[in-house]
Amino acid sequence: VNFSFASNYLADASFKDFSTSTEARAKALQFGEKFVNNYNETGLFMYGSFGTGKTYFLSALANEFAQKGIKTIIVFMPDLSRNLKNSMAENLLESRVELLKNVDVLMWDELGGEMVSNWLSDEIIAPVIQYRLMNDKPIYISSNLDYNLLRDHFASTNGELDNIKSNRILERIKKMTKRVHFDLEFKE
Repeated sequence: VNFSFASNYLADASFKDFSTSTEARAKALQFGEKFVNNYNETGLFMYGSFGTGKTYFLSALANEFAQKGIKTIIVFMPDLSRNLKNSMAENLLESRVELLKNVDVLMWDELGGEMVSNWLSDEIIAPVIQYRLMNDKPIYISSNLDYNLLRDHFASTNGELDNIKSNRILERIKKMTKRVHFDLEFKE
């Protein structure tokens, strides 16, 4: 698991330590265990409130993939723009974007938590999603935002509404992922 785009504070997360204190969390664990064996059939879009275990779940899933030799990158989205801008000074931007495009499994944690800009959405997020869609490479996403709020998030770059671009990003996410409500209830 590559944590170069995120903190590795959950590097030891596992399904065996995943709390099943509620019915929703027990269902989430069952879902995750099934999903590991079919990781490349579809991606995952998990949304729900803060503190429900989405990040831990993604990290545990990444560790399950690693045990099977599946290369995974976890990206904490609020840090992505800064991380990539810093890589420009070292002439590493293109290689980092290529890594996001080509890794076996890409995980975006807290999508919608980033400060969206035209540069980030047009030059990084949209091209990475498009490449992964066209090349059948799964993406796993956690967010506090449902589809409608995520669309609004991407539509408000620098105070201007850009509905076409935000709809394009969201429709590709929908095509590539299975939507799961990860909250007090767990709904596939």
